[in-house]
Amino acid sequence: MNTKKQQYLELMDKTMRLKKYSPRTRKSYLLCVKDYFNACGCGSKCDCDPVFCDQGGIKKHLSRKRKKGASAQTLNLYLNAIRFFYREVVKEPETINIKFAKPSCKSPNSISRKEIEKILKHTTNDKHRLIIALAYGTGMRIGEIVRLKVKDIQLENLLIRVREAGNVKSRLTIFPERLKDDLHDMMLGKRPGDWLFEGLRGGKMSERATQKALARSLKSSGIKKQVSFGVLRDSFAIHLLESGVDVKHVQRLLGHANIRTTKAYEKAIKPNIKNIRSPLF
Repeated sequence: MNTKKQQYLELMDKTMRLKKYSPRTRKSYLLCVKDYFNACGCGSKCDCDPVFCDQGGIKKHLSRKRKKGASAQTLNLYLNAIRFFYREVVKEPETINIKFAKPSCKSPNSISRKEIEKILKHTTNDKHRLIIALAYGTGMRIGEIVRLKVKDIQLENLLIRVREAGNVKSRLTIFPERLKDDLHDMMLGKRPGDWLFEGLRGGKMSERATQKALARSLKSSGIKKQVSFGVLRDSFAIHLLESGVDVKHVQRLLGHANIRTTKAYEKAIKPNIKNIRSPLF
């Protein structure tokens, strides 16, 4: 990649840092834009200036990605990254008039309460068990869990303040009373600003370490399903909706900006006929 393009990427990264974008988003956006830069077909020593916004070229790039099997989510990530580059870095006044790819209507995955209890039972490490329990019991993303600080836990109110990337936004979510003592023990001896879950080498625990812990517990439990932290979050939402919690409350707990994202869980609801009562009293 030529020096000019590399400078643009560095400026883009600096811009995202100033806007408090998360490390994961910065990495994803930079990879997408770098790939877009390299897609001109002129080779690594190309002198083309990407400042020129060629919407036709962007469409062709996304079309090639789609033909290679890229999902709607991946295509939208590329489009968001390229839009950010032209809007925030280049300051291109013209709007990129390209529609987002329509995501598939695939229903969210979930596992039963019994399966979750079985996974927890086969997690021998106390810290790992608490993390897995929080993922299901609060609906938090794993990235949000590892970023928890002691001051975010409200033991008496059974609430957790979830801080999003850059601590710019936050929301409140619930946690079950059965985890109160475990959270209290995890907080002992730590200051309010300390990470709740520390890694072996200090600092916050890595997402990779938690994913390995979940994989070990899943293997020990004998459950053959593919269970990720995302599935635990989906299960939290689906089980709340099945128990009659209003979708707007679930939306706030999950931190969804759009109610349609939350309503997608309603497709996976399996109502219990025993809880349905005839309208004739």
